[in-house]
Amino acid sequence: MERNEFRNSILECDLSALKTEDNSSLIKSEFNRRIRIKDCDIPNAICMQPMESSGSLPDGSPDQITQKKYERFAKSGAGLIWYEAIAVSDEARSTKKHLLINDSTVPAFKAHLNTVKSISQEAIGGESALLIAQLTHNGRLSKNNKKVIACHNEFFDFQAKIPNDYPVLTDDELEKIEDSFVEAALSAEKAGFHGVDIKACHCYLISELLSCYEREGRYGGDFEGRTRFLFNVIDRIREKAGEQFIITTRICVTDGFPGSWGWTGKGYSDVDLEETKRLIDLLQSKGIDLINLSMGKRAYTKDLESNEIIVSEEKPIDWFWRILHYTKQLKLHNKDVTIVGTGYSVINELAPLVAAICMNKGYVDIAGFGRQSLAYPGFVQDILFKGSLEKRSCCKVCDKCLLLLRAGLDVGCTQYDPYYADLFNSL
Repeated sequence: MERNEFRNSILECDLSALKTEDNSSLIKSEFNRRIRIKDCDIPNAICMQPMESSGSLPDGSPDQITQKKYERFAKSGAGLIWYEAIAVSDEARSTKKHLLINDSTVPAFKAHLNTVKSISQEAIGGESALLIAQLTHNGRLSKNNKKVIACHNEFFDFQAKIPNDYPVLTDDELEKIEDSFVEAALSAEKAGFHGVDIKACHCYLISELLSCYEREGRYGGDFEGRTRFLFNVIDRIREKAGEQFIITTRICVTDGFPGSWGWTGKGYSDVDLEETKRLIDLLQSKGIDLINLSMGKRAYTKDLESNEIIVSEEKPIDWFWRILHYTKQLKLHNKDVTIVGTGYSVINELAPLVAAICMNKGYVDIAGFGRQSLAYPGFVQDILFKGSLEKRSCCKVCDKCLLLLRAGLDVGCTQYDPYYADLFNSL
């Protein structure tokens, strides 16, 4: 599909005409909705998305920069704060500065979360934002520890520079990693998080397992095998955690890998969402009422003549219309699951309007902002009370924050903060 086809299939209206009208009332009414998850209320429909940084002390507890970042998110008044990837074990960390939660770091997280909740309550008016901890195992994408892989996949191997003879995790080893997720979730509950996200996106370990079509044993092959790890972790946490503790997951609607290699197995040119729909239905049957949707960003293809893998970068705006189109399909398939949509930072000042229209039409429930949260600290208040954003303050989608992450440095906006600009210039 071309960009205009995606846009029209989502909005069924002319954005350029809407832009000339005063849509602040629609925006404010949609974003100020309260959303119920179990016995918890999300005070509004804005989510601070998990933006990973290199922000921990040596033991894995949040350093001062990370603490200040989440205090700033709390002060913004956002209703849902989705904490960045937190490793479930030392072996699962991406770098030596990757956040880690266990019994040793619980006290530091607890003190930090108490501060965040207090600031959030003051900003919102007596209640805290919902705080979700994203739990992850970096698997093949680790830069700090030995990479671990669940299967060989020519596209994943190409991305992570994994040789063909690299050893694959055994079923018993994967079962032990399940233990790490359960222990980390219980630590997150002790620390004061309202819930955990079992991260299953972006080629990290669980995401990789979802596409282990050719893996033998309990954790691969058919749909039941490829989803077994995710469902086992969810079931085991539910058995041990408190009744009101929220379990959720962030999944890719598609990986974007061609052939039978990636989740959905068709590549961007021919996406088949049937397995994603099936996964969402099964997650809901297990009490997962909140799901955060993302999508693989790079499109990988294979040149049949040269047998070489080619990486084609999709323009951010085309990527955005594509994920919006898929999010709509998945939400209309299962209207009972609360869906956090992704990518709104890409469309700058149009984000509140596009998100409000999608919410109003029932295509998404919550708008997630990642890069915007780094670039534009006041964007939440501007949406909730003004119903608009200032174009000059919006994220420029320059990708420099991502480059800082890849370099293992503190992550922030280089456009508006001299500290991060100097860091980037030092690369």
